Amino acid sequence: MGAVLFGGVSAAQHLGLVFRAAGGKRPSATGRQWPLFMRLSGAVIVSAVPISIFLVSLLCLPALFFPLPELNRNEVLALFMLAGAVVFYSLQHKQASQGMLHGAVYVSIFVLFFLYNLAVAAEGHWANVYLTVISLLAAAWVAIKIIFRRKVVVFRTSSFELLLVFLSWFVPFVLFEGLRLPADVIEAGRLACLQVLPFMLAAKIYFNLQPQGDRWVVGALAGAMVVTALRGLVT
Repeated sequence: MGAVLFGGVSAAQHLGLVFRAAGGKRPSATGRQWPLFMRLSGAVIVSAVPISIFLVSLLCLPALFFPLPELNRNEVLALFMLAGAVVFYSLQHKQASQGMLHGAVYVSIFVLFFLYNLAVAAEGHWANVYLTVISLLAAAWVAIKIIFRRKVVVFRTSSFELLLVFLSWFVPFVLFEGLRLPADVIEAGRLACLQVLPFMLAAKIYFNLQPQGDRWVVGALAGAMVVTALRGLVT
C-alpha cells in the first residue's frame, strides 16, 4: 500500500499533476462542499501535526525495547553520522537544503526499519505484527490526508530523494542476493523498503505543515538513531 501511494503520487507530480483543493467552477453538488466533508476536513487539518508526531513516536519506540543486533564501531559511527546529518540539515533554512533533509530522514527511517526487522526473528511474532500495524497506520493516515484535503497536498520529491529510494530498493533486492547474505538479512531489507514509504509520506505531510518547526520529527529520529547505536554497541 505504501509503495502504491508513494509511486503514484511521485509519478503524478513529476508529470505536472497536483492535488487541488475544491474550488473554481465546479458543480455545487460536489462531495467536497457537503457540510460533513467540510467538518471531516477540518478535523483532519487540526489533528495533522499531533498524528504525525504520534506516528513518528511509534516508529522510534522499538529503539528502546526491541532486541537490536550487535553493531561494530564503524556501524555505530555511521548511525551517529546519519543522526547528525538529519539535525544539521534541519537547521538549514535554505530551500535547497530541504531535499537533503528529506533524503536524510528517508534513510534514517529505512535504517531503523531494517534494524527492527533483524530483531523480529529473535523477539517473536508480536514484533512483526507491531511493525506491520504501524506501517498500515501511516499508510491509512496518508490516504485520509489526501482524501480530506482543503489545500494542495504536495509530496514532490527531489532527484536526490528519488536516487535514495532507488538505492534502498536496489541494495536488498539485487545487491544482497549477489553477496549471498543470510536470508533473514535479505528479508529485513526488503520489508524495510515497503515499510519506509508510508512513513516518508507522513513525514512530508508534517514538513509541509511545519516548515520552520520540524524539531519533533528530527529530534525523535535522531534520538532513536543514537539510542540504537548505543544499544548495538553494548549488546
